[in-house]
Amino acid sequence: MTNACDDPSHQFMCREYEHLPALIALWGGLSWQKTQFFFGVESVFLAGIGVALKETFIEGRVPAHPAFLMLMGASVFNFWICYVWFRTNRSNREYLNPLLQRACEIEVALLNETATFSVQRKSLRAPERKRHSSEWWERHLPTGFAIAWAATLLAAASHGPYWGWALTTLLPSLLALLLFERCHPSRK
Repeated sequence: MTNACDDPSHQFMCREYEHLPALIALWGGLSWQKTQFFFGVESVFLAGIGVALKETFIEGRVPAHPAFLMLMGASVFNFWICYVWFRTNRSNREYLNPLLQRACEIEVALLNETATFSVQRKSLRAPERKRHSSEWWERHLPTGFAIAWAATLLAAASHGPYWGWALTTLLPSLLALLLFERCHPSRK
């Protein structure tokens, strides 16, 4: 049996295929580093607010006016960070998926069977209940932090006269992010 790369018509695809694993590993590694960065930043900010307002959350004390203003500002800022994190995760996937798809196409063309990347791509196309990891969860991890920020803001508001302020912070922030997302859809 001859090697598919010995055929002159397949040599370009073979060279392309040789470089794809490095590109896929690069994008996967960059994605992981970005996620670790954002996860760390969000965790530190959320923990910092928790420590700064521990009397409010543990003992139910009404937060001081400047402390609540700080929480409102931190919430808006961190909603934006969560959105940037979400967009970064989605962008990484938008670059990684075509690389995986191209690797699959080359494998099918050269090998006439499934190989390494074809198996990975098939796993990603499987229904979520049959996967061991989920692209959706990876992309929406920032949503969990945004919900935690909203819950923190509402919890602090529940201990004092700040409900109106909390709602006038949350609703416009959510509306702004939804409008921004609507104006900047994914690159599919």
